[in-house]
Amino acid sequence: DAAAARADKKKSDDGAVRQLLGLKGATGTVSKWKLRLQLMKPVTWVPLVWGVLCGAAASGNYTWTAENVEKSLACMLLSGPLLTGYTQTINDWFDREIDAINEPYRPIPS
Repeated sequence: DAAAARADKKKSDDGAVRQLLGLKGATGTVSKWKLRLQLMKPVTWVPLVWGVLCGAAASGNYTWTAENVEKSLACMLLSGPLLTGYTQTINDWFDREIDAINEPYRPIPS
């Protein structure tokens, strides 16, 4: 049945996206790069990236010059993917026994 095949495909695609974002309901993968991205939980980057912008605006001294925008982008890169990704990976390592039960699709417990 074509409708059932489309529904299965959509569910599979949704599970793959959920896996890359580090959300529950994910499907498994064997790709090293996808597993690394999943460890870093990109869904958790947004608050820190937003915090950089809010902090700069709240300082009262931020101006939209090329130099300040470059500094902000560097801070966003450091706070979002690098800092948060590192702490998420460390957290997954220490929670591996619990995650094996609650989130078996995550890279470390699986």
